[in-house]
Amino acid sequence: SSLIYEPFDQDEGALEGQPTSGMGLNRNWTSSLIVQSSGLSYGNLPVRGRSIANTGRRQLGNAEIDDSLRSAGLLQNGADLWFSILHKIAPGNHAETQLSFGLTSAGLGVGQVSGFSDTAGVGIGFYISKGDELRAATWKGTDTPNMTADSATLDLVPAVAPFGSTILIVGKITWGATNTALDKIDIYLPNTNFDLGPVVSTVSASIDQSTLDM
Repeated sequence: SSLIYEPFDQDEGALEGQPTSGMGLNRNWTSSLIVQSSGLSYGNLPVRGRSIANTGRRQLGNAEIDDSLRSAGLLQNGADLWFSILHKIAPGNHAETQLSFGLTSAGLGVGQVSGFSDTAGVGIGFYISKGDELRAATWKGTDTPNMTADSATLDLVPAVAPFGSTILIVGKITWGATNTALDKIDIYLPNTNFDLGPVVSTVSASIDQSTLDM
């Protein structure tokens, strides 16, 4: 069962300062995004609530996670952590297709391409670039360069997902068996029959998952 779920049941309008809804998250959102009246759907996937959207370029949202993942042992060395999100490809606008998503120690910053480039902490996740390329990524804010991304890219639009369509992005994070072993993230794009399909992007790097709290 899910330990973190955000259905965006907040009031319509600005997400900034609104309390997190669902489960597994703490306190209020720090965000420049808006809550829309309608939600997203994908096949017969059970969903509820609304959805969020940007109102321009370089929008972001951050929320703290509670102790659910840690208590369940999902941040321990050797554990597997799965996540999924629904993402709507903007109608006819490559710039608005951009997306960054991650489990972080300091939240996501507003970067040029990935959203990770000015983030102070560490993290693991994925991004969709302005050129519609999907890449798994990890990052360390004190490193130069600070991001390790999959060298191969998946061209999303229009080959995989036409403009205006909704995709289901699934990630599997495998923490290294020891503190110095590499951690790995695999990204999948299941179809509407929920066949997981092949790994479409993957990357490995060593990060300290004990610091991840957003």
